[in-house]
Amino acid sequence: RGYHEASMDGIASAAGFTKRTVYQYFATKEDLYFAVMAAIFEGLGEALAAATRDQAPGLDRLWAGFSCFQAFYRDDPRRMRLFSYVSQLGGSGVPHYAVWRQASDSLIGTIAALIAAGKADGSLRPELDPARTAHSVVFLTTAFFSLLAVSGESFSRSSGIDAEDFSRSTMGLLVEARASRGEGGRGPR
Repeated sequence: RGYHEASMDGIASAAGFTKRTVYQYFATKEDLYFAVMAAIFEGLGEALAAATRDQAPGLDRLWAGFSCFQAFYRDDPRRMRLFSYVSQLGGSGVPHYAVWRQASDSLIGTIAALIAAGKADGSLRPELDPARTAHSVVFLTTAFFSLLAVSGESFSRSSGIDAEDFSRSTMGLLVEARASRGEGGRGPR
């Protein structure tokens, strides 16, 4: 079920709590949503940091980061469906929005550092602005996997393309577009 179809009664029941208990922790359904999204972004940020820690700087770390997003999607596509609601909800007036914003900013900062390292070692294009590129990477990647979570099975059936191969080649396009000339075509190892 999607965000709009979910009710606090249904959420409380599925979690094994009363609605009153849920409201003790979350002011609104939107507040609960941002608490969940904060936990997802924190988990993704931790997975990204672990996946890129032992990689060579630059392009290899960016590949590892995209592979991390792909694994995060593969492990539980339902999480990625939730990403599409961030832009639909204002959020700034609910308590857990700030927690989500902090987790989001941390994830973007981690990716910006990967991009800066790639610029420094020459594996990524020198004109890239790390912060702006990191925002683009997060937006494009989460949007792609969110859409794939919604339509992946039907897309695979109608196109005859395996969703895993499709996501790997799409992430490859995103990584290679940022590579310095002469660095492209390396792919994930």
